[in-house]
Amino acid sequence: MLKTKCLELPLMTEQQIQACMDLANTVSSPQCRTEYLKRRFSSYHSVLTAHDEQGLAAFQLIQQFTRNDQLFLYLGPLFSQRKAYLPMFLAAFDRWLAGNHGRTVHLMAEIQNPEILLVFKTLFFHTSYPILHTAAIPPSVQETARIFASRFDHISQLDTRNLSTRGEDSLYQSKKGTEDILAWMRSRGVHVERGDSQILLLTAGGSLRERHRIKADLLHGKMMLRQWRLFRPIMLRKFKEGILHG
Repeated sequence: MLKTKCLELPLMTEQQIQACMDLANTVSSPQCRTEYLKRRFSSYHSVLTAHDEQGLAAFQLIQQFTRNDQLFLYLGPLFSQRKAYLPMFLAAFDRWLAGNHGRTVHLMAEIQNPEILLVFKTLFFHTSYPILHTAAIPPSVQETARIFASRFDHISQLDTRNLSTRGEDSLYQSKKGTEDILAWMRSRGVHVERGDSQILLLTAGGSLRERHRIKADLLHGKMMLRQWRLFRPIMLRKFKEGILHG
């Protein structure tokens, strides 16, 4: 059984931090070694963790702030094995919404892993941006991305036209079967192999209607992931159909 929790980084023990370092070194490319994570651990507020019978199975660094009584959550570097990242996120997402009843919650992530982008667009197909079949980014979504970027120095070279950023560090690792996702990003001018990241942005309004819309989208996405062998090709086709031409 997976156990998840959120820990404030200043309160983490050296042993807990070392366990995160060890996991990252196990699952990541050579670019993500100790020095990379040391820089990140010094600037983030908290970390989501997931433990199973074998120990630490996943963790993700988190930053958050409030503005005009709205909660902004930035989902930072993610490291996972045994596919623990998904139930870890879903448990945290439920807590974030339940703990902010009637309050708008914004989530933003910079994604370089095409498979992660595929999974999270499946979970929030209608309620996250960018939308697969249009290049248009609503002004309100662009402004939310600007608010995140103005708060955190590590969000660099933000392009609100396609919701992308470019940084010095890249976590991208090529993987067979993600060609259509990469082509979709490239058609929008996002090249993860060069250090670009695709922003994924989600806003959960505080009203009952908005929460219902988010939860309905999520419920459908979770159903698809439970039958992933059937629905993964369908989602890949949606990315392919969304490739911009001309």
